[in-house]
Amino acid sequence: MDRLENHIIALEQKMDRLYAVVEHLSNRLDENMQMHQSSHNASETPSISEASSETPQQGFRAMMGHKDVLQDDDTNTTRNTASDGEEVSPEIQIRRLNTQLTAAYNRIAALEEQLLSQRINF
Repeated sequence: MDRLENHIIALEQKMDRLYAVVEHLSNRLDENMQMHQSSHNASETPSISEASSETPQQGFRAMMGHKDVLQDDDTNTTRNTASDGEEVSPEIQIRRLNTQLTAAYNRIAALEEQLLSQRINF
């Protein structure tokens, strides 16, 4: 059982690091978009960030609301129960974490492609 728990903990740590990378890439993409927008629309129209009332964190959460991304509650505790109160097996937890990890890798790749396309347009 220790082996499974260690594997789950390691996967959770990887997920935390990936979310941090995705957030960083998202912020960089937002910055590039704002720079691009401000260079083309000097003072004619408000930039995207001025027109939107969303905070960067809300925008990030909305962007992460993808069908392939499993949402978790912002707590550091691991949930071992399903929504109906039954305990979830470690194998299912590992499968869920692997799914989240794969989705995060795919999202990072998509953000990197967006960032590169923005750099090419400059």
